[in-house]
Amino acid sequence: MQEQHDVVVIGGGQAGLAMSNVLQQRGREHVVLERRRIGERWRTERWDSLRFQFPNWSLQLPGYTYRGNDPDGFAHYSEILRLLEDYAASPGAPVSEHTEVLALAEHPTGEGFQVSLA
Repeated sequence: MQEQHDVVVIGGGQAGLAMSNVLQQRGREHVVLERRRIGERWRTERWDSLRFQFPNWSLQLPGYTYRGNDPDGFAHYSEILRLLEDYAASPGAPVSEHTEVLALAEHPTGEGFQVSLA
């Protein structure tokens, strides 16, 4: 099955979700492709004791600033994961989870790119 999108964002982590938010604000059609789930590395590739390495006041994404009561603290990974899930849901980011990108190449017509998925 082939789809066509104006913009394809590869990765549903902090950077990909932030880009999606900016694209939505500008009215640009797009899709975010995430090979597993939103914030997967925060779910599975961390220690149980992991905390965000910067103070909470620095937790900022487009349209989101830290709202908690411990700005000088360090958020537990579960709080970061919840933040990412909420952030993706709030503007309704067009995320396609479980969609692994295998290759990116110039489209044969020379107009745009072709994304190959698993």
